[in-house]
Amino acid sequence: MRFFPFNVKARRYMYLHMIYAVLIVSWPFFPVYLFRLNFTLVEVGALFSLAGLAEVVFTFLSGRALDKIPCNYGLALIDVFGALANIVYGLSQNFYHIIAGRLLDRIGWVFSPSYLVYENEAYKEDYETIYQYHLMAPEITQLFAFPLFGFLLTYVFNTMKNYRSFFIFLGMTEFFIIIYILKVLPRVEPTISLKREFHFTVPRPLYVIVCAEALLVFGGAVGSQFILIYYLLVNLNSTFFTVTIVEAAVSLAIILTIILTLKRKPETITAAKYGIFLMIVYAVLMSWAPAVSVVLIAYFIESVGHSLWFPRHRTLLMTFIPEERRGEILGSIQSLNKLVSIAAPFSAALIASHLYVLAPFVVQLATLVSVYLIYGWIGRNKPIYGLKN
Repeated sequence: MRFFPFNVKARRYMYLHMIYAVLIVSWPFFPVYLFRLNFTLVEVGALFSLAGLAEVVFTFLSGRALDKIPCNYGLALIDVFGALANIVYGLSQNFYHIIAGRLLDRIGWVFSPSYLVYENEAYKEDYETIYQYHLMAPEITQLFAFPLFGFLLTYVFNTMKNYRSFFIFLGMTEFFIIIYILKVLPRVEPTISLKREFHFTVPRPLYVIVCAEALLVFGGAVGSQFILIYYLLVNLNSTFFTVTIVEAAVSLAIILTIILTLKRKPETITAAKYGIFLMIVYAVLMSWAPAVSVVLIAYFIESVGHSLWFPRHRTLLMTFIPEERRGEILGSIQSLNKLVSIAAPFSAALIASHLYVLAPFVVQLATLVSVYLIYGWIGRNKPIYGLKN
């Protein structure tokens, strides 16, 4: 198997994500940091929902802008705000500083359509195959980096001063990524439509695909990572190192699944349905997981399922995106995903606090069953999607 046998845009974009994969250890580390600061589960959920609300307002506007400017600037801005957020976390002295840092991070993510716009251009020679590499490449570095960070931050550098210094280190490192994005990553130039129509009709098949994605995003937001982390730390008396071992299991599952399916090319809808089914199995296991071993098995299965579903789903989505409106439409889709998940973290925290700590995964299970039914409908209407029966 040749590694990255694709165009320079695709290769360098994947290299970017391999670097990202190391730095996003801050994602699982942030809830651990909050719980060490004595935040309650409900307070963490409220913080995540508040930040999500701030993010939604500007996402659609950024999508429109990406039809006019190179989306490399959008990618760079995500890292500018992400770097500032990590530095603020490291310097924070009270609750309001944490809120400020979270808002900075989410403001940066209003430019998240930049990712989809770049992928729409860089991956178009073979969406399905390149998206498989896109999934696998970052996990290769994450498989080794996360457990290393987890070990160091659990058993060596485990004071709050160390935690603050680590956030500052991550923030400063992100500025080097900005240089890579602006100087090394090939530009995706703006694409202006020559026909400036006021109305744009979105194909009906796209609505169905977007609906499935929105449901999946909502379910994932309810079964939030911070719920898992709280459960591991508080209910199972585990550590941040355990959290990173779960993340390593996720990485291993993705790598193995992609390697095994790269050349076999399973039928698009069938593979996606198998993926969703495995995610359903994961949600069932997480609804009662009595031990770390069950959590590891559940997340391994979920990652296999996600690896089967994601490249096929994203391929279907990109097929119906007109190039001249890709920024606006992808920005709108991102806005919808964020809109449906605004209240999810806070709701999940309330459900976990007042019913049962793993109850949010029951809600996620219901959304996954709905997505499976949607893909069943797509499978019965393959000609609409340009697929062979």
